[in-house]
Amino acid sequence: MLPGCIANGTNSMITPMCPRLLLVLAVMLTACAEFQSRENTTYSAYSTDGAGVNDWLSEMHATHAMAPKQLQHMLSYLETEFKRKPGPGNCLRLALLLAAGDEPVRDRDRAMVLLNEKCPGQYTNSEKELAAILRQLLGELDESGKIIGDMSNRIMKMNQRIEELEQQQRELTNIEQTIQHRENMPGQENDE
Repeated sequence: MLPGCIANGTNSMITPMCPRLLLVLAVMLTACAEFQSRENTTYSAYSTDGAGVNDWLSEMHATHAMAPKQLQHMLSYLETEFKRKPGPGNCLRLALLLAAGDEPVRDRDRAMVLLNEKCPGQYTNSEKELAAILRQLLGELDESGKIIGDMSNRIMKMNQRIEELEQQQRELTNIEQTIQHRENMPGQENDE
């Protein structure tokens, strides 16, 4: 029995606390059931020539732990594979590395060219979706880069203007001090 649900030791009277406890218990069991049902879900990888989008994303994730030389080697390997067999799979693998890879291999402009112009063949649904996501990502990054560049230029101009104003302020302060010094000079001569 749940504490607070039975009053005076009889089963006939339910206290106001009992519905709350039952509600909490029901929510907890429902939440556990939700997690349990998702745990057994498997996601199928669409595959082309034995490598699917999930494999490519796993491969991409693994590159983040690679040293720069390993990344360069991976890039060379993917470029060779794309030249050897220029299909959507090899093109997308190469574009993914160029778009989302770490600094030594990142070339987003080249990735966009690959996606827009150089990826031949028939795409599966998942390949189309990945290509669309990459295009969108690259477009947004390009737009963000332009905005950041514009803001950097504005900040640089504002900093220059601040320096000019600070210089003018220093000059005005010097002029004011000179005037005050000259005003004090005649007063000193009269005292003598």
